[in-house]
Amino acid sequence: MKIGLVIVMRIGLVIVMRIGLGIVMKIGLVIVMKIGLVIVMRIGLDIVMKIGLVIVMRIGLDIVMRIVLDIVMKIGLVIVMRIGLVIAMRIGLVIVMRIGLGIVMKIGLVIVMKIGLVIVMRIGLDIVMKIGLVIVMRIGLDIVMRIVLDIVMKIGLVIVMRIGLVIAMRIVLDIVRKIWASYCYEDWATYCY
Repeated sequence: MKIGLVIVMRIGLVIVMRIGLGIVMKIGLVIVMKIGLVIVMRIGLDIVMKIGLVIVMRIGLDIVMRIVLDIVMKIGLVIVMRIGLVIAMRIGLVIVMRIGLGIVMKIGLVIVMKIGLVIVMRIGLDIVMKIGLVIVMRIGLDIVMRIVLDIVMKIGLVIVMRIGLVIAMRIVLDIVRKIWASYCYEDWATYCY
C-alpha cells in the first residue's frame, strides 16, 4: 500500500503538472484571453460565461489568432494603456480565473485517473482504488490549481491589458468627438473648421 501510493502520487503529480500546465498555458490562455475578452467587452460577462466555452471550441484557433493579432498590432496601445488598466484588470481576472480553473480541473482529473488506474491494476485494485485515487486526486488538484493560478494571474494581466486597452481607446475617442462636435456648433466658435 505504501509503495503503491508513493509511486502513484509522484508519477501522477509530475505528469499532471508538466502536461496539464503546458496545455492550459498554450491553449487555455490564448483562447480565453483573446476571444473571451473581446466578446465580454461587447456582450456582457453573464452571457460570455455561459456561451463563451461553446463559441471558443467551435471557432478555429488559427483564424482567430491571426485576426486578433492584426487588430492589436495596428491600433496604438501606448495611449490606451493608462486609461484601460482598471477595466481590463477587473474583467480579465474574473474570466481567466473561472474558465482557467475549469479547464485545469477537467484535464488534471483525466490524466491522474488514467495513470493511477494503470499502476493500481498491477499492485492491487481493491486496496489502491479505495485509498490511492482519493489521495492523488485531492493532493494533485491542490498543487495544480495553485501553480496555474499564479501563472494565469501573471500572464493573463499582460494580454488582457493590451486587448482591453483597444476598447478603452474607442470609448475615449467617441467621447472626444462628441465634445468637439458640440463645441463647434456654437455660433462664436468660427475657428473650428
